[in-house]
Amino acid sequence: FIGTNAANTYTQVAPGIEGDGLRLEIGANYNLIGGTAPSARNIVSGNDQDGIGLQGQGVHHNVIINNYVGLKQTGDIRLRNGADGVDVAEGVADNRIGGLDPGERNVISGNNRDGVEISHGLDTQRNHVVGNFIGFAAAGTVSIYNGGRGVTFEDNVTANPVYRNIIVANAGDGVRFYTVFDNPVYDNFIGVAPVGIGPTVVVP
Repeated sequence: FIGTNAANTYTQVAPGIEGDGLRLEIGANYNLIGGTAPSARNIVSGNDQDGIGLQGQGVHHNVIINNYVGLKQTGDIRLRNGADGVDVAEGVADNRIGGLDPGERNVISGNNRDGVEISHGLDTQRNHVVGNFIGFAAAGTVSIYNGGRGVTFEDNVTANPVYRNIIVANAGDGVRFYTVFDNPVYDNFIGVAPVGIGPTVVVP
């Protein structure tokens, strides 16, 4: 539990408390955040800034899987982080957020700003965002929007693939490109859910 307690009654979003829930920087590499077993999951919620932040050159080959970012442990109740769910910036490269195995899926929903932001520099590249629920609850039956966009690319980032995600019901754009190039976005459900899975309730 990062930013809250096991009962999910505590939040760090308060005056005088500032910081990401989990931050990788200054050459952090080859770290595993989460795991495919439910017992390996982190609940990264209630933090003042980003839920998970990756920042700076030398931050590479980290894997972030099967976490709830912006939700309570049940996976269907908002416990927002104050900024983005996951922020990837300033030279971060070759990291993976999510995966093709359903057990690797992060649920990145309910955050105050964007679900995932990839930004700040040409050398922010080759970060894969794959197989996540962004704006969806864990069970895929209700939507819990992020307050900004589902995924945003900004400030000249390049070659960051975003694929096989479900990106629905966010307050802003599903996916936004702002002064970027050559970022492949494909095989996602954006604004809709797959057949047989769909939000029936939008959680406020």
